[in-house]
Amino acid sequence: MSRLQLFDPDHQLRIFPADVDGPQILPFSVSDSTQHSAPVEIRTLNVVSRALTLFENSECPTCQRSSVEPLELRDAQLNRNDRPIPGTATLVGFHCLHCDTEWPA
Repeated sequence: MSRLQLFDPDHQLRIFPADVDGPQILPFSVSDSTQHSAPVEIRTLNVVSRALTLFENSECPTCQRSSVEPLELRDAQLNRNDRPIPGTATLVGFHCLHCDTEWPA
């Protein structure tokens, strides 16, 4: 029976079993828990672009007041208590609470 030995490129340590001529590369598949979710880079990009959109529209274009609230669809992800998770709904526009102006995101 052979043992599986790993190679760490940072330490430059290579140990191979006596019955193997050279290193054998074994592909590691992505775990099932990460296949259904978006990659970290895409999620991070969405969070950053959403924050930038909220910041750029934090002032009403008509009255220049900061009493602006975002308008979101009701498609937010739900937590285990069936409550919407903040920041996961689709941002469609903004509404000024002072002059009732609305504009798209």
